[in-house]
Amino acid sequence: MLLARAFDTDWWRAAALAGGFALIALANIVNSTATTKFQVLFLSTDPYDRGAVYAASALGTALIAYAVIDWLAERFTVALDPLRRAGQMTLTLYLAHVVVYEFTVNQWGLIRPAGLDLALTFALTFWVVGIMAAVAWSRRFGLGPAERLYRAIGG
Repeated sequence: MLLARAFDTDWWRAAALAGGFALIALANIVNSTATTKFQVLFLSTDPYDRGAVYAASALGTALIAYAVIDWLAERFTVALDPLRRAGQMTLTLYLAHVVVYEFTVNQWGLIRPAGLDLALTFALTFWVVGIMAAVAWSRRFGLGPAERLYRAIGG
């Protein structure tokens, strides 16, 4: 968001995309060079290992996602209202994501943690469904349930 506010030109979007893809590619290349047990752990792209290479690939993914979403929002202004409504329910969506993950992965075992591809697919699916739910909720009730509770507690 700082990039978009700091620069009025579109050059940063291409830089974010290129940097994002470069980080992901570099993370996978570096990961493939691991030979010792420490290197395998430190250079892992598995989110559960919390390695440096995973952090780089996650940053790359975030840069790509931000650039794509920003481009889509500018190109398709009709998308701004659903994104705005979802943004107003960030706490609710975050808590819902935790609950959905806990049940589908840990409790019911419907999804087995496998890698970055599955994690991104799960996140994208939740993101699409979450935005649709946020729009429906916002139109019917206004403020999200977690946001309403937060305001009631915070005064």
